[in-house]
Parts: sequence; C-alpha cells; structure tokens
Amino acid sequence: MAQYRSLRDFDWTLLLLALTICGIGILQIFSATYDTKWRDAWWKQMVFVTAGVAIYWVVSRIDYHALLGQTWVLYGLGIAGLIALVFIGTTVFNSKRWIALPGGFQLQVSEFMKIPLVLLPAKFL
Repeated sequence: MAQYRSLRDFDWTLLLLALTICGIGILQIFSATYDTKWRDAWWKQMVFVTAGVAIYWVVSRIDYHALLGQTWVLYGLGIAGLIALVFIGTTVFNSKRWIALPGGFQLQVSEFMKIPLVLLPAKFL
C-alpha cells in the first residue's frame, strides 16, 4: 500500500467524471426499461457501479512499484492461465474465452493479462 498518499492526493476529478458518466448511464437504463420486464436493471447497474467504486478505491491505494517487482510472476501466471484456457475453457461462438467456475461464474483470463502487459514495458522503459 502506498503510505505516502493522502486523501488530498486522490484524483477526485476522475472519480467525479466517472460517477457522472455512470449516473447518466443508469438514468438511460431506467428510462429504456421503465415499462418492460427488465425494469429492475437499473438497480443491478447501481450495485455494479458501487462495487466498481470500491475496487477503484482499493486499487488506487496500491503502489505500482510493488507490482513492478512481480511483473514476471504475473506474466507467467497469465500465460499459464491462457494455456489452461485451451484445455479447460468453454467454447462460446466457436472460440474459447471463458473458464467455468463453481457457482455458475465465468473467468475471462485475458482480462487479467492486461495488468502484466502494461507492467512489462513499464519495467523496461
């Protein structure tokens, strides 16, 4: 965790802009599904936005220098996940993108590869 940061250093403008865009999106979902069987979809989106803000807060507290030291480990785990996808991935629309998890959840390994693919060039540059 980045102990040198305070609330004053937090990017409040970015958070406000993101919440504004999310709010407009929720209003659009509400108006588009008002008298349909999906009329509760806006509430589900509110839950996702709240979870996203919580994750944003936690991730913003992580010092990226700590992640730079683990770049090769994260890259190796990502490659192993992509190789596992070939063998245990579920085929959807003639391609394997998801690994089925217990409880009906799906894991998209390629999303986790975004972190090491950003850290790898950052480590060398």
